[in-house]
Parts: sequence; C-alpha cells; structure tokens
Amino acid sequence: MTHWLDTIYSVFTLALFIAVVTGAIYVVKTISTTIDETKKSLHDKGVNVSASGISVKTSKHMTREDYLDATQRNFVKAIQTSTTSTADSGGTPQHDGSQHHPPSIKRSSTSSSNRSVESAKKKSNLFGIRKTASKHSNNNA
Repeated sequence: MTHWLDTIYSVFTLALFIAVVTGAIYVVKTISTTIDETKKSLHDKGVNVSASGISVKTSKHMTREDYLDATQRNFVKAIQTSTTSTADSGGTPQHDGSQHHPPSIKRSSTSSSNRSVESAKKKSNLFGIRKTASKHSNNNA
C-alpha cells in the first residue's frame, strides 16, 4: 500500500522532468531561430553560409591589373605621407628640398651598465668568493 507522500513525490518528480525537457526544447528552438535569422540577414548582405562553408558575393570584380593599380596607388600615397614635407594652403605637400635625418643616439654609461661590468668580474671568481676579501682578512689579522 502506497502512502500519499509517495504519490506527491512521484508527481513532483514527473513535473520537474517535464519542466527540464520543455526548457531544453525552448532553448534549442530559440538558438535555431536566432541562427536562421542571422543567416537570412547575412544572405541579404551578400554572405551565404552553408554546411560546406561561406561564400561572399561581391558587387565589383577586380582584375589583376586593377588590383595592382590600386596597390601601387596606395603604396605611393603611403610614401608621400611618410616623407617630411610642408603643406601649402591647398593641402598639397610641397617639399622644401632639404634632407631630413633622424637625430643620432648618443651612448652613455649608466649605473646599471657599470653594475653589469662589476657583476661580470664577480662571476669570474671561484665559488663567488672575492679574492680581495681574503687579502683584507690576512692584513687585519
């Protein structure tokens, strides 16, 4: 004979199971709908997504010559903007004809470089014991 609590536990367990399954189905449908909407919006923009990959529809076809011309044009623009020049009131660069060189870098010794020289001398000593320390200890004795 079953007790009335067993019946309540069974109903509660069944309701919980149904809620979990329904929640999982809802999440899967939501994700699927979002993916389909994203694919549709990308398709409208010219990007086709399929199981085999992605294909992009371009509105302009460039030949090799067009590509090389555009590359050369952009390279020349980059060179022109990288050179030192002054611009007139119209915005076109005017070169002043003089050569501009970057400033030279002067090397100077610092305390850290002096320390590195001293540490190299210390490393050359046997077992890290300075030879000068032993001379001082003999003189003091």
